[in-house]
Amino acid sequence: MKRTLLALLVGLSLLLSLAACGSGRTSAQEVTEQGLAALRDLDVLALPQYWNTDGLNLDDLGDLSQAGEELDLSAEDTAALAQAMTRHLSWQVISAQEDPGAGTASVTVSLTNLDMAPVVGQFLQEAFSDALSSALQADGQQPTEEEMTQQYLQTLTDLLNQEGLDTRTTTVEVPLTLVDGQWKITPDEAVVDALLGGLLTTGEALTSLLEESVA
Repeated sequence: MKRTLLALLVGLSLLLSLAACGSGRTSAQEVTEQGLAALRDLDVLALPQYWNTDGLNLDDLGDLSQAGEELDLSAEDTAALAQAMTRHLSWQVISAQEDPGAGTASVTVSLTNLDMAPVVGQFLQEAFSDALSSALQADGQQPTEEEMTQQYLQTLTDLLNQEGLDTRTTTVEVPLTLVDGQWKITPDEAVVDALLGGLLTTGEALTSLLEESVA
C-alpha cells in the first residue's frame, strides 16, 4: 500500500513538473501582443525578446539601415520618425494556433495603423515644391544636400504627427517560430506592410507608376 501511494505521489510530481515546464513558455498569442506593444512603444530592449528577424528578407524589403546611413540620419531623427509611424498602432487578436512539434505558430491579427498612402502623397507634393524652390534660388544661396534631407525629414515627421489622419486596418497571419524554446515573431512582407500602414504597397505602386510613365 505504501509503495502504491509512493508511486502515485512520484507520478503526480512528475506530471506537475512537466506541466510547470510547459507553462514556462509564453504562448504565441501573448508573444505577439507583447511584441506589438514593444514595437508601438519603441522599447528597443524588449524587442529582441519577441521579434526574430532571421526570416525577414531585407533584400526584398530594402535595406532600411543602409538607407538611413546614406541619408545621414541620426539616431534621434530615426527614433522620432519611427515613433510618429507607430504611435497609432493597435491590434485585435482573432485566433492563434500553435504546433510546438513543428516549431511553428500562427496568430491571426487585425492590425490598425496610419494609412501611409495619403501621407506619402502629401509628402511628395511638399518635397517637390521644396526642391523646386531650392533649385530656383541663386547660386550660393541654395541649401546643401544635408539641409534638404533634414527639411524632408521634418516635413515627413510633421505630416505623420498631424491629428485626424486616416487609419488602415488589415487582417494578417503573424508567423512565429520556436527559438531556444520560446516563440518569436518571424515577420513576413505582409506583416511588415500592415505594420507600416501599407507603406510597402504604396511604394510598389509608385514605382510601377514611374516605370509606366517613362516607358
